Amino acid sequence: MTPKERITTAFRNEKPDRVPVSPELWDVIPIRVSGRPWYELSATSYGKLPLWKAQLDAYRFFGCEAWIPIEPGPSERQKRMVQAHSSLVSDDLIQTDLTYRSARGTLHEVRHSCYDYDLWSVDPPVRDLFRDFPIIDEDFFDDPAALDFDGVASRLRQATACSEKPILTISGFSWRPRKNMAGTDGRAIHS
Repeated sequence: MTPKERITTAFRNEKPDRVPVSPELWDVIPIRVSGRPWYELSATSYGKLPLWKAQLDAYRFFGCEAWIPIEPGPSERQKRMVQAHSSLVSDDLIQTDLTYRSARGTLHEVRHSCYDYDLWSVDPPVRDLFRDFPIIDEDFFDDPAALDFDGVASRLRQATACSEKPILTISGFSWRPRKNMAGTDGRAIHS
């Protein structure tokens, strides 16, 4: 059985050829398995390989079933509302400064990327829920039909071509503004 067949058979309460195993392989494990520098798998402008591909390689390495959540990209409106700049602070830290601009106001956020985790918020944009939520509401919650599903379609095509037939789940519509981030060299992120 392929991993996809194994998982879906178990979901149907039927007996697969063996128990499916699908651990959460986020950030650090795929990075270590890949042997690449951590920043090449970040969602900043320094990234060269999408994390989902490294995750698939890690699932292959451990011989377990790949179940990888993917999400659509931001809408065109959302892309225009976010400005991001990533810079290498030290050998083990990338800082990304984000500005969210809407008709209702402006918010700022600082995210860090390091060997263990990518784009964790160290200075969140919401400081006063009642004042800041309308800005977040306008920026983050767009019409799902307006979101960019081209990346999802591409990942699904690539995954279907794999012999392992991994399961890619389209996750919620909360997005990390990957496609708008640019580093000091001005390169855009391609997730």
